[in-house]
Amino acid sequence: MTNSTQLFFEDYRQYLREAFDLRSSRNKNYSLRSFAKDLGLAVSTLTEVLAGKYGLSPERATDVAVRLNLSAMQSEHFCNLVTMRFSRKMEAREEARRAVEQRLSTHTQEVPTEQFKTIAQWQHSALLRLLETKNYVQENSWIGQRLGLPPEEVDAFFERLEKLNLIVREDGRFKPTGEFVTVGDGRASEALRQAHKDIMKKAIVAIDDVPINERQMSSTMFAIDKNDLEAAKEELTQFRRQFASKYCKGNNTDDVYVLGMQFFSLLN
Repeated sequence: MTNSTQLFFEDYRQYLREAFDLRSSRNKNYSLRSFAKDLGLAVSTLTEVLAGKYGLSPERATDVAVRLNLSAMQSEHFCNLVTMRFSRKMEAREEARRAVEQRLSTHTQEVPTEQFKTIAQWQHSALLRLLETKNYVQENSWIGQRLGLPPEEVDAFFERLEKLNLIVREDGRFKPTGEFVTVGDGRASEALRQAHKDIMKKAIVAIDDVPINERQMSSTMFAIDKNDLEAAKEELTQFRRQFASKYCKGNNTDDVYVLGMQFFSLLN
């Protein structure tokens, strides 16, 4: 039986590369030196670590995992990967190797990592949905204005979606292939965390900028038995999918909406 609730890499450096790639893509001035500072490492140490020439002590690996905002299970996996490769104790390396192999064998990826990182960016999903609207215009200036993107960047979004077989060009226009992808709400990743943050930021702006008759914002606070937490999360997932399926149909769609749910504890 497999479980796809976490994202586990086979090399500890993939966690570092994913975090650096995402941060540098959002800030052109973000350098390896900036990344090293955020991780509490010397840039020379980080360079050696990324090259696989230098390891991290158990204490330093734990600290780096925290600074990468990894989940508890991912932090343990990250530390196991480092120990497996660099520990001087054979027994420690073997114990870490068994833990890594067990984790990798019981957790699957819903989509390949590169596809996951692409779809986790809200602009890609929004562009896919925009293609389905009846008033869609195949012009970068129009698309950029609708999605708030620089027109010169639109082609790059199309290129990534086409590479992943999520769109196809027909008669000079792009159309969705109908391939359905999901990144999973429980799949902890910096890319997915950032996507949630981006959507929440847009929701904050929408409170002031979108007319009240064109949006719905509400919150409900209640006490809960934490034994019911997983069932509650599953019910919310099913509701979200059914809601989208009910209203995303036919050839008369003319706008792109996002349904965001935040379900979390308010207690410290």
